[in-house]
Amino acid sequence: MRTCELDLSEEALEALSRQGFDELYPPQAEAVPKALSGKNLVVSIPTASGKSLIGYAAALKTVLERRRKVLYIVPLKALASEKRDDLDRFSDLGIKVVMSTGTWILRTGGYMIRTSSWQRRRRRTP
Repeated sequence: MRTCELDLSEEALEALSRQGFDELYPPQAEAVPKALSGKNLVVSIPTASGKSLIGYAAALKTVLERRRKVLYIVPLKALASEKRDDLDRFSDLGIKVVMSTGTWILRTGGYMIRTSSWQRRRRRTP
């Protein structure tokens, strides 16, 4: 399956293509249409096999078409920085990306990238 076949706006499809997303791997081809239809997914596939595109496609649809915000949670600060940089590449679509590595409430922007490590610290505190 090619990204141009996905149920996304023309601007989102063009943005994905500019980022080099053209052909979907088999796990992506199975998962992305489900994610775009609004289904919740748990995706367990190896590193570098396309999990990010699954999340990005669903997030683009949510932000651009449904005009809603997205919370993208990751477990590590380094990964949060990487995802922020990836998602910043969609800023030409008017998407604002913010990143937090502590307790923070999303008030503006389309995406928020968040690490989950702050919750582990809070649970240890009496």
